[in-house]
Amino acid sequence: MVLSKKGLKSQYFNLLCSLFFFALVVLPGCGKNDKSEGQPVAFKTEDERIIEFVNTTYHCKEAKVLKGMYKPEYDLFAVVYEVNSGTEFGIRFLLVHLHADSVVVDYSSNLIDGAVNQSAFERVRIPGKNYDLVYYNSTDYFMGSGGGEVFTYVIDFNEPLIAYGHMFISGSGAPNFYIPSSVKDQSIRDYLLRRIKSDFSDVKPVSQDYKFVN
Repeated sequence: MVLSKKGLKSQYFNLLCSLFFFALVVLPGCGKNDKSEGQPVAFKTEDERIIEFVNTTYHCKEAKVLKGMYKPEYDLFAVVYEVNSGTEFGIRFLLVHLHADSVVVDYSSNLIDGAVNQSAFERVRIPGKNYDLVYYNSTDYFMGSGGGEVFTYVIDFNEPLIAYGHMFISGSGAPNFYIPSSVKDQSIRDYLLRRIKSDFSDVKPVSQDYKFVN
């Protein structure tokens, strides 16, 4: 059978329509069995990466992170994490930086008094320093109806040093605040006292520390 020119044109048109339909409908469905297609890529912030590292490395449940210029011209990360092993309780401070996919620890403090829960953990500037320091305050965590104590620290990672201030109330007495003589920097001593006075206006500086007995 010989097709007319009109018939050939009609078949040619139908073929083009079929190919267009195949490309439009069938081809986009190819590869749908690949389960990874369209799945969101997990993205972790700098803080999340550091918290994950600290939790895994030190087996802690609570930690906080602060980014800051803790050495002149360098952005680093300050960390406070809680130690609660049953035989030890307290906090440690870290200074870390990120290198490619790794978290590198530049400094780790000894175990000292404190807790992460309810604590204040702040990046601060103190006169005479051209870099950031960290201020820690345990706030109400160790306070009770019959008195209690507040642990405060200023951490200078550039030295490095940790300046300790201890507010304590025994019974119905007035609040006392002790800073050891080993804290030589007057600007840090003044800062610790000023911050504790913002919470306890009648606090009295004392020359001897006090240890609560459990």
